[in-house]
Amino acid sequence: MPESVAGLIDEFAALMPDTEFKEEVVARLREAASGGPALDPAATGGAPTLADWFGRLMAWLFRGTGLVFLNSSDPALRRIEAPFFARALTQQAEVEAACAAGIARWERELGFVCTVEQMPNSLNLFIYIDGERLPLAGEGDRVWVRGRPELSWSRAELVDLAWRSPERFSTNVVLRPVVQAYLLPDLFYVGGPGEISYFGLLRDVYQTMGQQMPIVVPREGFTLVEPPIARILQKHAMTLDDAFHRLEERKQELLEREDRLGIAQAFASFRQDFERRHAELAGLVLQLDPGLSQMVEENRRQIEHQINRLEEKAKQQHRKNCETALRQFDRLRANLMPNGLQERAFSVCAYLVKYGPDLVRRLVEEVPLEEGWSHRAIFL
Repeated sequence: MPESVAGLIDEFAALMPDTEFKEEVVARLREAASGGPALDPAATGGAPTLADWFGRLMAWLFRGTGLVFLNSSDPALRRIEAPFFARALTQQAEVEAACAAGIARWERELGFVCTVEQMPNSLNLFIYIDGERLPLAGEGDRVWVRGRPELSWSRAELVDLAWRSPERFSTNVVLRPVVQAYLLPDLFYVGGPGEISYFGLLRDVYQTMGQQMPIVVPREGFTLVEPPIARILQKHAMTLDDAFHRLEERKQELLEREDRLGIAQAFASFRQDFERRHAELAGLVLQLDPGLSQMVEENRRQIEHQINRLEEKAKQQHRKNCETALRQFDRLRANLMPNGLQERAFSVCAYLVKYGPDLVRRLVEEVPLEEGWSHRAIFL
């Protein structure tokens, strides 16, 4: 196990609370990181990779569910994909045209923003050279590494290499879903928002590469709500939708509800009285000397500035008086929306320490799937 990985696991263990599940979860993390390479050592250089660690962890988390994990770098899979790589090399122009047509339809006809950048002369393939994954470009009979034209081949040479050593090739974002359909023909494809945002423009690319585009189904999303967070939601009569989209509004409602002195109304009323009385006083002074208009205006601005300062101080003190409740709102944000969706910031391992290593299996068994896409709260 690399020292950096061992240090990461040690840090995780130190940060986690002591629970009945902590020892097992930490042990599983170390066990997964300590294993050897899952693939043929001859293909990986004999060293385990992050993919090995990730794969072992996922296999443990989803044990008993029937979920199958494939390592896309497996040389055995690459050999099956050899005809696909050869076709991509020989049909570059057709794939480029299909991709351009998809982007045009996506942007001009449907009005969506395209998240895929089509590079000129791109083969939508990478080649591995001395462990580096390098993008390929081609035109006519020549194929080269983009940015390194000294690394070049004839197209026939690279097609031959794809047949002999397909493990040296991989696909980019355009062809990755297509080679997946080639390898694992599917009726439905369940994808996250990042993936399905560009799937629609690939229809013609699928057809060009001789594949049937699957029906794309958005995966369901979940936010895990721990008991202390659920109690805060209940206390303030909030839904998960409130926490996601109206947290600042609900916070302001709390401040207004707890403002039993009527701070905002008192200052608004005072300003109205001040404006009226100051206008009366200004009229009297200007009758005495019209040349004092600038001083009168400056006087009004200074008094308004002091009123604004006093109001801000009053509001600050009111917020301080409500600090306990406001911290609860901040806790909601930190737990439910940590700079975005929970799933993009938190590791499931922390939840396993608290709620048990079989948490994922329980969720798979107990949470019913719904028709159509939804993002749901799972109360632990």
